[in-house]
Amino acid sequence: MKTESGKRLEILLQLRDHGECYGLEMVNRAGSTLKRGTIYVALNRLVDDGLVVDRPAPRGEGSRLPTRLYALRDDGRRAINAAAMAQVGWDAPLGIEAVA
Repeated sequence: MKTESGKRLEILLQLRDHGECYGLEMVNRAGSTLKRGTIYVALNRLVDDGLVVDRPAPRGEGSRLPTRLYALRDDGRRAINAAAMAQVGWDAPLGIEAVA
C-alpha cells in the first residue's frame, strides 16, 4: 500500500511522463497503486500546494458531468527533482530521474 506521499509522487510522475490528463486515466495506468476513491483527494491537495494545475475539460455531446484535466506545474517538476535527489520520505524507488 502506498503512503500519501507515495501516491502524490506517483501522480506527479504520471503527469510528467504523460502530460495533461484526467484523474481516471491515471488510475487506469497505475493499476492497483492509485484508487478511484483517493485520486481526486490527492489531486486537489497537489493543486492546493501549487504542484499541479487543473482546468475544466471541454464538454462533448452527451457529456453529463463536468470533468477536469490536470497538468504538472514547474513546482511539481521541482518536487520530483527533490524526491530524486533525497529519496527520503517516499516509498520504494520508482525509477525517478531528475528532469530539467
